[in-house]
Amino acid sequence: MATNLVVLMFAASGVFAQLPAEPLAGALPDVPAVPQAMEIPQGRDFLALKQGACDAAPGGPVHRVRVLLRRWNPKLDLGGRSNCWGDELSASLTLFKVVYGSGQDGSSMDPKTAKNLADMEDDGLQEPRRPRTSPQGEILYWASKQLGKPYRMGADGNLETDCGLFTKTALMTAGVVPADFTRLADEQYRLAKLGKILFKTSRVLLGLLFMKAPSPGSLIFFRNQTSQSAIAYDGVTHVGFWVGSGSLGSDAGYVMHASSSRGVVIVPMNVADSYWVPGFGAVDARAR
Repeated sequence: MATNLVVLMFAASGVFAQLPAEPLAGALPDVPAVPQAMEIPQGRDFLALKQGACDAAPGGPVHRVRVLLRRWNPKLDLGGRSNCWGDELSASLTLFKVVYGSGQDGSSMDPKTAKNLADMEDDGLQEPRRPRTSPQGEILYWASKQLGKPYRMGADGNLETDCGLFTKTALMTAGVVPADFTRLADEQYRLAKLGKILFKTSRVLLGLLFMKAPSPGSLIFFRNQTSQSAIAYDGVTHVGFWVGSGSLGSDAGYVMHASSSRGVVIVPMNVADSYWVPGFGAVDARAR
């Protein structure tokens, strides 16, 4: 049967037969090149996430966010369900956002946080490339390294801690206070009330500024009723760190503190009662 196809043949002499220069009858027309798949922006599948979301299949974006936060800090409490976004994940993401300067509402994702998590996932990083640039973020970063440490009053901080030593250790490791900074909750409160300069460098003065409203990374003081209440300065017997408000409202938010029953934890807390919470000590950085 006649055919217009020319078969490329190898001659005995080793020379290929020549193909005709004119187009073959019935040849297919030129087919446009198939475009390559569009590159998916980093973290795009994280952006739609918010509290209450659950993965439709194993290994979905909520599960991956949990894996990345656990890699960043293995001591975080992320809750029991590995495929759903609950209160514990919101608390942990609030901390992560404040540390890296992308707000304090951990109930939903934002582009900067999605990019930070995507960088960690794509490159196998333990932490985002973005540096921690604020004293407040640095304080909470080092405070979170103590999560899960048991409580014992008067502890030395190696295996156990108490509330004032917990805050002192975080402030000192962050470079905000000197080694002789007090570990007593009521003395930390007194220094905040005085607006005390705590640390000097060639470029900056760091001090505690007393405030009635919380801000991320600030000390939060409590008048818990204890055997020390009568002798404590202004009745202050407990201290922790304000992490952020999340989506809990103007008078509520997340607090990281050394609890006498649970050790160092992050918990939601209402701070509307000005007697039990007399104020806050915000780190104040002033250029020299």
